[in-house]
Amino acid sequence: MIRALLWFLSIISFVLLLSCGATSSNSDDLAIDDTTDITETDDSNTVPSSDACPAVLFDSLPVDTLVSIVPLGNSNPRGGHTFPTPHNYIYFDEQGNTDLAVHHVKAPGDITLTSIETMTYTHKTSGVESADYSINFKSQLCSFVTGYYKHVKGLESSLEDLLETISKSCNAYDAGDQNVERCNYSLSHEVSSGESIGTVGGVDQEQANFDFGVADKRIRLDFLDQNYYWSDFYYMSCAWDYYSADFKATHDISAKFGIKEQGLEFVSRQGDPVCGVFMQDVAGTAKGNWLLPTQTSFEKEDYHIALIESNYDAGKSMFSIGSDSALMANNKAYRSEFSPNTDETSVIGQDFDKVVSGNVYCYSSFDEQPYKISSDSENSSDGNEQHIRILLYLEDDTTLKIYVDDIQTSCDSIPTIEQFKGLSPVSFVRDV
Repeated sequence: MIRALLWFLSIISFVLLLSCGATSSNSDDLAIDDTTDITETDDSNTVPSSDACPAVLFDSLPVDTLVSIVPLGNSNPRGGHTFPTPHNYIYFDEQGNTDLAVHHVKAPGDITLTSIETMTYTHKTSGVESADYSINFKSQLCSFVTGYYKHVKGLESSLEDLLETISKSCNAYDAGDQNVERCNYSLSHEVSSGESIGTVGGVDQEQANFDFGVADKRIRLDFLDQNYYWSDFYYMSCAWDYYSADFKATHDISAKFGIKEQGLEFVSRQGDPVCGVFMQDVAGTAKGNWLLPTQTSFEKEDYHIALIESNYDAGKSMFSIGSDSALMANNKAYRSEFSPNTDETSVIGQDFDKVVSGNVYCYSSFDEQPYKISSDSENSSDGNEQHIRILLYLEDDTTLKIYVDDIQTSCDSIPTIEQFKGLSPVSFVRDV
């Protein structure tokens, strides 16, 4: 009897020890520890409450001058960003302005810098050097929340001095007319809210923005493939959810979501949430990310496609087609925003979350309709606009077949399912 009681008490002690360990985190970099106990939620724009973590983690602007904030979900397949982007672009000047003053990048709250990546570019002919930095950090108030700044152009001198004392891991490679050296420094360096950690802009700099991203280990997003993407992909959140309502009202943050291009009026974000939407997979429809099944491990986004909403206007849909997806002629990328057909029963120009199994859907750049898509500009030439039509067929919940037709470009006559299959469409899947 006593022996049984002792055995029972030892089991209880072991379970309690495991449960205490599951709530701790010692991650010192931006990578997510998949063994951490995650509190899941269906609302990716709500910060969960936690006895260990206050709701407000940030109380300083990321840069001294904030002109605009590009909402989450931006897509640029020509630049390798086929999927919706998981971070905001922070503009400290107008897009297109090349006469940029130096601006200071600041800690958004009390944070600990966990790693810094340096990219040094040397022109092969001129020998001119340029640098680009990624700064990774975690909140001092909540270890579940990590973040990053990317495309910072300079470091504060104290950080440069600190890196001189730290070992680094580097690799070198060629990129076009540039020799590139990429180095990573692991560290643990506390920084107070509002403290300057880097700079953007300045002489010979033409980029008027940088990236601001946040991952929250307590919130796992419901992508339909839960094992394919890089680890932080599943935990990305809106950085501005970690600021107080009073702070956002004082700095008029909601009004800054959009883009201000030089010489043009400000274009504000239309739709909710104002911060934009990153995860857009909708089961049983065509909306969201689709993966080329031959790519069994994630390398780059160019192989894949995304059928998503515009990050500037949630009422518009967007084709984002990677250059290596085997869809476009000459291995070109394609991007087109369009206003979907208001007739939700139509198979022409339909919104992607209304595309379901059982029909072939058609989208045309030739037909003069309100839901017209863009022509294939990458394969057009002076005086020769390359029109296309895109045919979609959702074979089942996990398989989408697509054919881009640059010969028959109108949706006046849509092929049957059997005729469509004879066109040798390209298959994409939800889960590789």
